[in-house]
Formats: sequence, structure tokens, C-alpha cells
Amino acid sequence: LQEINLVWKKILTLALVSMSLLLLLVSFVLGLFSHLSQNWPVLSLAQTHKKLGYILSDMTNRVNTIENLIEHIKEGDSTLKVFCDAPVVNTASSVTSALIEPAKPAMIDRYDEALQMKRVIDNIAERIDKARQSRSEINNNYQAKLQQLRQTPSVRPLFGGLITDKYGYRLDPLVDRVMFHEGIDFSAPRGTQVFASAEGVVKEVVTRFRANSDYGRYILIDHGFGRQTRYAHLETINVRVGQRIARHSIIGRVGDSGRSTGPHLHYEVLHNGKAVDPSNFILE
Repeated sequence: LQEINLVWKKILTLALVSMSLLLLLVSFVLGLFSHLSQNWPVLSLAQTHKKLGYILSDMTNRVNTIENLIEHIKEGDSTLKVFCDAPVVNTASSVTSALIEPAKPAMIDRYDEALQMKRVIDNIAERIDKARQSRSEINNNYQAKLQQLRQTPSVRPLFGGLITDKYGYRLDPLVDRVMFHEGIDFSAPRGTQVFASAEGVVKEVVTRFRANSDYGRYILIDHGFGRQTRYAHLETINVRVGQRIARHSIIGRVGDSGRSTGPHLHYEVLHNGKAVDPSNFILE
């Protein structure tokens, strides 16, 4: 009986110890849970700040890339502006280096950094808008310049042909005295094709003339910008008044109509109605 009581005492003691340990464990778990519950917002905020730091760092790197791209575009535009005579549009200077440093992931207030990044992005948006305006003006000026070049006399009005008389004073072979010659004479076989030296609109076509008229059959083309070209002593004419033609279009053929000593093309360039030296408008 004494041995049985001893066994029960041991069992009771073991049960009490187990219960005590269980209560301690439950208290520890409850305390830990309570501690984590109270500090969870702080831990969550720390994780959020850490992620935000990485995001800000990535945004800064991307902004720097965009900055470099904008500078590259500005350099290209500067080259085009020289050709197009376009006005200079200020696209503002770089601001990222002054406002943003690479973000470091840490449990700090990122609000100021976010505001700085917003200012940087707003600045870039403004610069891109100005760059777009600059590019639009450059394109308009470029197209206008190309059109002006297309309408500027710049090629010989026929293939081959020998220049027999230049612009300026010369001995007129028909009256045997010095007179001013307002164009260039190209000696060429009868029927040689005559080309328009620039894009333009046919302003005059003369097919009926007096036997000793100065030009005989001729074509006058208006190229705009105050410039016109005249092609005289033609045998045939292939265009009509009001017709728009391109450079190198065939407009007629060489002849000796009018006041002429033989088949040739008399070619004039006029600026604001006054004859100028055609050799200044032949680049070939």
C-alpha cells in the first residue's frame, strides 16, 4: 500500500509539473502573439519602406536614362536647326542630379524623396513637350527648305550642248555691236530635249511671234520665291500655261525660232523680274 501511494505521488507530481510547463508555454505563446500583434504595423511599414526604396532607386536609374536620351535628341536637333534656320527652343537643363540621389533601402521617411521624384518627372514632361515643339518646328522648316530647294533652278536645262554666249556684255552677231546678253546660249542640235531646271508652274507659253522677235517660241516658268526661268528659240513646246512641272521634266526641244543665227537654247534666270547670271544657278 505504501508503494502504491508513492507511485500516485510521483504521478501527481509529474502531472502538476506538466501542467505548469503547459501553462508557461501557453503564456509565452500568448505573450509573443501579443507582442507581434502590437508591432506588426511597424514591421509592415519597414517592409513597405524597403520596397519603396528599391522602387525609387529603379525610377532614378530610368530617369537618368531618359535624361541621356533627351540630351542625345537635343544634339541631333541642333544640327538640323543649322540647316533649317529654326529658332532655338530651350528644353531646360538637367535637374535629376540636383534633386535625387540613388535611394537606399532603409526604414526612413520616403515622402520627401517621392516629392522630389515627382518634380523631376514633371520637369522631364515639360522638357519633352518643348522638345516635341522644337522637333515640329524643325520639321516644318525642313519641309519648307526642301520645297524651296526643289523650286530653285540648279541644273543645266539640256544634256550636252556647248555654251556659246555667256551672261553679260557681248558682240551681238546680228547687229555687230556690243549689247547686254541677259542669259546663256547653249548650242545644240535641232530637236535636243529641253528640261525644266527646277519645279514650278508654267506662266507663259509663246508659240506665235514675229520673224525677228527676240525670243521666238519660248516658255516662262515661275518657281516662286521671286524666281523665274525662260527657255527661248524653241522648235516645239510640250507644256501649257498653268501646268505644274518637276525638275528635269521635258518642256520642249531646241530650235532656232525668232532672232537666231542657228539652233540653240537661250536660257535666262530672273529674280524679281530682273535677269541675273544663270551660271550661279547651275550646280552640275
